[in-house]
Amino acid sequence: MFATITLDAQIKTLEPVVNPGHIKIHHLRPEEGMSSTHLDCSYLDQYGFLWIAGQTSVDVYDGYRFRNIRIRESDSVFSQLSLVYSFKDDPDGGLWLCSEKGLYYYNRDEDILVPNLPCPEAPDSSVNQVVGIDRDSRGIYWVFTGGGLLHYNRIQDEFRHTGIEYSISWQYLSQARNDKRFELSDGSIWVNAFPNGIYKYTVADGEFVHYKHDPDNPESISSDLVMDIIEDMDGNLWITTWGAGINIMRDRDRDVFDHIRYAYDIKNGIFSDSLNMLTMDRSGNIWIGGLGGFSVYQHETKEFKSYSIKSSTFVQGQPKLDILQIYIDENGQAWLRTEGVDGLLLFDPDNEKLYQFIDVQSKTKGLAGLDLIFELFTDHTGLVWVTGVWSINIIGRMHQKPFHQFVHDDNNPESLSHQSVGAIHQDPDKVLWLGTVGQVLNRCNEFHNNLPARFTHFPVFDEINNNLGLVSITDIDSENLLVGIAFHGLQTFNKRTETFTPFRLESIPDNLLDNLAQVELYWDSQGCLWIGSFEYKGFIVYDKVNARIAHYQNTQPDQDGLQGGVFEFCEDDEGNIWMGHFLQGISLVTKKERQKLFTAEKLKFININRSSGQFPGLSSNNIIQIYKDSHSRIWIGTSDGLNLFNPRDSKFYNFNESDGLSNSFIKGILEDDHGNLWISTPNGISKVKLKDGLDADIIESIHHYGPSEGIEQPLFEEKCCYKSADGWMYFGSVYGLTVFHPDSIHDNPVKPPVHVTSILINDKPLAVNKKIQAEPSLYEPSTSIKLPYRENFLSFEYVGLNYLNPQKTQYRYMMEGLDEDWVEAGTRRYAEYRDLKPGNYTFKVIASNEDGLWNEEGDSISVTIHPPWYRTAVAYIVYVILLASLVYGIIRWRTWKLRTDKINLEKQVSERTKTIEQQKEELKITLDNLQQTQTQLIQSEKLAALGGLVTGVAHEINTPVGISVTAASSLAEETGHMADLYKQNKISRADFKEYLNTANQSARLILANMEKAATMIQSFKQVSVDQSTEQNRKFMLREYTEDVIRSLYPRLKEKKIEINLDIEEKLELDSYPGVYSQILSNLLLNSLVHGFINRETGEVHISAMKGQEGIEIIYRDNGIGIPDENLEKIFDPFFTTNKKVGTGLGLHIVYNLVTQKLMGTISCESKVKEGTKFIIKIPVNQK
Repeated sequence: MFATITLDAQIKTLEPVVNPGHIKIHHLRPEEGMSSTHLDCSYLDQYGFLWIAGQTSVDVYDGYRFRNIRIRESDSVFSQLSLVYSFKDDPDGGLWLCSEKGLYYYNRDEDILVPNLPCPEAPDSSVNQVVGIDRDSRGIYWVFTGGGLLHYNRIQDEFRHTGIEYSISWQYLSQARNDKRFELSDGSIWVNAFPNGIYKYTVADGEFVHYKHDPDNPESISSDLVMDIIEDMDGNLWITTWGAGINIMRDRDRDVFDHIRYAYDIKNGIFSDSLNMLTMDRSGNIWIGGLGGFSVYQHETKEFKSYSIKSSTFVQGQPKLDILQIYIDENGQAWLRTEGVDGLLLFDPDNEKLYQFIDVQSKTKGLAGLDLIFELFTDHTGLVWVTGVWSINIIGRMHQKPFHQFVHDDNNPESLSHQSVGAIHQDPDKVLWLGTVGQVLNRCNEFHNNLPARFTHFPVFDEINNNLGLVSITDIDSENLLVGIAFHGLQTFNKRTETFTPFRLESIPDNLLDNLAQVELYWDSQGCLWIGSFEYKGFIVYDKVNARIAHYQNTQPDQDGLQGGVFEFCEDDEGNIWMGHFLQGISLVTKKERQKLFTAEKLKFININRSSGQFPGLSSNNIIQIYKDSHSRIWIGTSDGLNLFNPRDSKFYNFNESDGLSNSFIKGILEDDHGNLWISTPNGISKVKLKDGLDADIIESIHHYGPSEGIEQPLFEEKCCYKSADGWMYFGSVYGLTVFHPDSIHDNPVKPPVHVTSILINDKPLAVNKKIQAEPSLYEPSTSIKLPYRENFLSFEYVGLNYLNPQKTQYRYMMEGLDEDWVEAGTRRYAEYRDLKPGNYTFKVIASNEDGLWNEEGDSISVTIHPPWYRTAVAYIVYVILLASLVYGIIRWRTWKLRTDKINLEKQVSERTKTIEQQKEELKITLDNLQQTQTQLIQSEKLAALGGLVTGVAHEINTPVGISVTAASSLAEETGHMADLYKQNKISRADFKEYLNTANQSARLILANMEKAATMIQSFKQVSVDQSTEQNRKFMLREYTEDVIRSLYPRLKEKKIEINLDIEEKLELDSYPGVYSQILSNLLLNSLVHGFINRETGEVHISAMKGQEGIEIIYRDNGIGIPDENLEKIFDPFFTTNKKVGTGLGLHIVYNLVTQKLMGTISCESKVKEGTKFIIKIPVNQK
């Protein structure tokens, strides 16, 4: 059933605020590099690049430069594209351009425009006038042309006319929303066809259903002048018409339209019947714009809120403001694009305030390039883009830093009296007082959102001097201000009577107070007012509580006197007063010296300057400001850097541009509630984040704010800064007043999209290198290129898209596979790599916004440099095959050769085997004989030694035995003689006594010699037994050594050989004594035969010492020595230097006995004519 909805009208008229100061607009004008001076439309593509269509050309902009995009007519002929109506992204990464000349596709790989229309058959046809293109869910393109609606199958490259004629609304609203058709949730597609009603396309049957107004059918659409279509959250179809209100189709199966019309006497109705556009916000509310205003259908209450707009540009007799487009931003506020010269509107639904932006020729306020707007859109970062006739306007509310500026406006009497602000003060009643050029006191006691709303002006003198200013302000009491005027001293301002009177102090000359130049006013902690001036070499202290006045003047400066006029005062926590001078450094009055202020005693100052050795480090003598922060640190701002005083070591640490400051000229210093310093310089305001302490690394970070952040012309006045009790900061400048709250200054949360925009290979653009494989698009993150090995000089250009502050975008890049870490590029937007070796690389680039927030994902390009053909995998396979073939051939030839050789060898081997067998038998026999001979020789050597031993011992035994025999014979004779006497009985006592004496001597002689013989026999017996049996036993080394020497005595006594032993008595050896005796005997005989040849005397020294690893025996003689050439051969068998006296086996036997039997080592050292030494090392225990 058809229903006409009638609602009571409650239309509120909105009168906009024109160009509000809290919303700043960035302007992009043709003179900055655009190809065309007159703009038609603009578009932000899916990668974030701005496309700008002018009447004569198309440009793409990345925040730094404009790049002209042309049509490729042929391989070498290019032309410009003009009169573009709209743009549209394609899912493949390309871009469609709809123009008066036809439909064009932008190929990103080749960076050119390729025509898809015009039709060659009908180059002048109206079909070639393309106003829009859209792609449905099936991939079919809908092309809206001057000759009607076309379907374009891109895969088959076929255009088909749908039969729907051209609609003026397609072009009229071409920039309002990029799609000219609307695809509903049920899959049907609706197309407005002003002035021919509306069409519904059913995908299933591919047919169009045409809806037109039927005067005889009240359920039909209310008008054929259909402007826009939208589907609400409930699935209802909303349709706006021009002149016939809104149509709602709730049930698409019944084809029934409900009508909503405007009526003056209807409440909660729409504002007009002449409607243009529809949009839906996040809450499901439907916004309707049209002639004279807009309406909002609230989804929850099902009611309309309607508004009419009284434009500031409205002229009686002209048409009403017409809204063509509404965009709802992330804050829920509505941006409204108008037709004609009404500019841009912003509506805040929370407070129902409307703002209008028009062209007022301002750098940051209002629009630029007339008020005619062609385009309104937003991007993912929250930027609002507005395209006008001669400029593109960019509004970034979430990007803006809320620095509020107040200036003099000739058209606004409630603005500042003058542009230049030189003094700032807020009294206890929170009234703001400013001193400006012209010697005018400005008062602000009305604030809006904590910001000054209006100023009242109080000139100090009737005649305003624009060359002199009011430079200082302070409270003198609750009712009066004390103000300092340049070169006109001090005046008192009564806040109640609003009048000025000269300031007077008893005992201070009036002419002095009236002529102070640059007056400085400072209240200390004791309630005393300090008054100084930079040209007056003195100061005044006014103790208001005790009604005392101190006047100090230094006419003849000395070492501990005041150095100049006082430009600045500051009291530290110790009660010292710091005084800053112009070009004269600092004078310090200690707390102790302050006690002399109101006495006749002379004050002594501690003077600090750059040449001061007591307080080194001050960067400049030109003191601008002395500031004490909340941590009681003293900061000195100078014309050449910021200084921090460290009282622990009485020195200054200074900071300048190299430490991160934007400028070394410090104009003002303030501290926020979080301990950060805010410093004004000629380049803007810097936020200095500090660490704890007083060291040179106290600065943690510095962040700068200047013109790009909203601080216009930041030429700040010296010391003109103030912080209010609630944290607001005020900085005065030559161009007005800057106000902000530090807590509202937030970093930009938007990371700049990063793209590689150009690649040069061997200094040629990528598209020129046809043999290079690039896939698929230069702007996509996964792009890769493949290059031959000679194409290895690569240059990359890249961009971080930051349209408001591109000059502050920072970059880092690296080539994975080559660079080990990121390369800090700063603001540089290109990178070069020369002579890349074959391999796989990845070029990566990232960027940060103006607040240091990095887009870590960035963009990347995979680079593969192929090796030369002779180093490819195929080449290596061929090399392997060839090598394998060569090896196979060699093996085959070698195999054949080996077989042949084998046969020949077998014959030779067979023949020679017999010979060898015979020789083997012969050699075996010879070897056996040799071994037997060697054994016999060794045994003969042993027997010879033993025989010599026996001979020598027999000779030695013969002497005692002979003596014994002689003694026995003599005794026998005496006994016979005594027997005869006995028989004769003739023995006398004397004869018997003599006999007994002779018998006793003979018996002792026999006994002594027999014992000597027995001992020799026993030694000989032990040595001989040991040599013959080779049994293991324990023996005392020294005792046994003596036995061996004794057994060799017959040989040794041939020459006068002195033998010395250095062996402990208790040194015991568990070993083979026979082996030891053989070793020692051979060494002694070797010395006797060879060492002492041709000599009759000699010395032998034998020592033994027990160590951790065994016993070391050293045998040393002082014989003739052994030549060096013979030392290596002395242990060889049969080696001898005198074949007449030896076999050459002596030392060979010694070597074998030591190394094989005793498991030890033996070495020899010798020098000719000095002697020979043998070193024997054997284990203690031989078991």
